[in-house]
Amino acid sequence: MKIGITSFAFRYRASAGLHTKELLDLAASLNAEVFQLCENTGMLDTDPKELASLYNQASSLGVALEVGISGVSTEMLKKAIHIADALGARIIRAVVDGGTDTMEEVIEQLEVILPALEKGDLFFCVENHFRFTPIEIERLVQTLHHERIRVCLDPLNSLARLVGPEETVRLLAPYAKTAHIKDASISRRGAGWILTGYPLGEGQVDLEGYLGSLPPDLESLLLESWMDPKETLESTLQQEMDWVVHGINWLRAHRTLVGQRSRYDE
Repeated sequence: MKIGITSFAFRYRASAGLHTKELLDLAASLNAEVFQLCENTGMLDTDPKELASLYNQASSLGVALEVGISGVSTEMLKKAIHIADALGARIIRAVVDGGTDTMEEVIEQLEVILPALEKGDLFFCVENHFRFTPIEIERLVQTLHHERIRVCLDPLNSLARLVGPEETVRLLAPYAKTAHIKDASISRRGAGWILTGYPLGEGQVDLEGYLGSLPPDLESLLLESWMDPKETLESTLQQEMDWVVHGINWLRAHRTLVGQRSRYDE
């Protein structure tokens, strides 16, 4: 299993215009073993020459690449497979609920690409996101019932559907091929609740239990975060880097917990 970073751990640098190659250099400087290039890097619009250059850069740095997309249109899926092939990636992480497609329509779209996934030795990993519940994601995987359709597990995203980390992990960890990790805390505010992101180990998530519930054949564990911006861009970027440095060091210190039995399995 490799530990690494998603481009959403660098969301403020990416939105400020830092080039993908520079983000990759940053990831390598932190000894990340894999870098997941999600939709905030504009990978789907990258031309062949730049893809080849990015592949060569990653190879020279010793960093594996993964591709991240949002959407399941035929054109997008074809582009993602092509880009994954050009970058030597084995994993396509996909947010499949970003549009208005029903679960049935998503399943139909993914059925079409199964031969291409087999041919390219690719895993298509569906991330539990904000619209579909973990139960619906589990049904997608079980319905397609194919070794190339797996899950990109995020313990916190399904809070948007009022599903907590423990239930999410219990349902989806057995199908995970890649996983995100981030931390947060929930506090009472007036008549409601506020969810606030924290550096790894400083929030309320049982991160050690989460790692223990991940499957032994997990290919990658990737740092992400829900960090609010600071007063200035400079202070925002500094805190973003502080969180990433802290997070990758935390992962390095705790990576041996992956695949160990935890209370999530009880």
